[in-house]
Amino acid sequence: MPHHARSRRPWAAHLLQAAAAAACAGTGVAQALIIDQGTMDAAEWAQVIVTQTGPATLQVFAQDFGGNPGSSWQHQYSVPAGNAAATRVREANIYTAAAYDPALSGALASLTIGFDVQVTFTSFSDGSAGFLIPALLQGGHVYRQAQGAIGPLSANWSPRTFTSVLAADWIEQDTNAHPDFSAAGSALQFGYLFSLGTTCPSTAGCRASAAGSALDNFHVQAIAAVPEPATWLLMLVGAAAVAAARRRPVGAGGR
Repeated sequence: MPHHARSRRPWAAHLLQAAAAAACAGTGVAQALIIDQGTMDAAEWAQVIVTQTGPATLQVFAQDFGGNPGSSWQHQYSVPAGNAAATRVREANIYTAAAYDPALSGALASLTIGFDVQVTFTSFSDGSAGFLIPALLQGGHVYRQAQGAIGPLSANWSPRTFTSVLAADWIEQDTNAHPDFSAAGSALQFGYLFSLGTTCPSTAGCRASAAGSALDNFHVQAIAAVPEPATWLLMLVGAAAVAAARRRPVGAGGR
């Protein structure tokens, strides 16, 4: 028997053994990105304006106190006196110190974003203080949670968590487009979106008003899809078969 035929068998057997081991190991451990931020460092975040209409302004800043406990993100929305028919501010705050890259870690199978929220003050008659909505950034586009807003409802700290398994759970504000969670998608960064709109129903004008809210304990868990054991087995057996075929001699006597 030619030498190269003898050397092929142990090598192919090793691949088959690896395939069997992968199949027996269950689904394995998924690739994951975990972010747990209780200390808010402004240098690790970036603000992206999504919508700005009317004379309203928004200040977003980190401070070393006012959190749950410790540091926090503060949001102060204000609209001057006058008769502006409508104003709207939407601004994303994105954590830039970490990203999930589907090209490296695999398609995104599950995404959880959570944080604690609190109303700090409001002078609006209906008690409005804005909404804080889970958001993500991909390819320069901001996508928000599509299933309604998460509003800071009271002066007490309240936890808010949103878990998603589909890219369709997220939309871009003006286009209704969705992000790409597949392995072909670009890197994802995570954060939240502040949103508040106000109107002045009086033709005589309205007084100046303002509202504030706080956010703390921002956390993310992004988990990749993991092939089933049978998929691993087929992949490895296929690779072994292809490699073995390439090493097969042309004829009994060689060239």
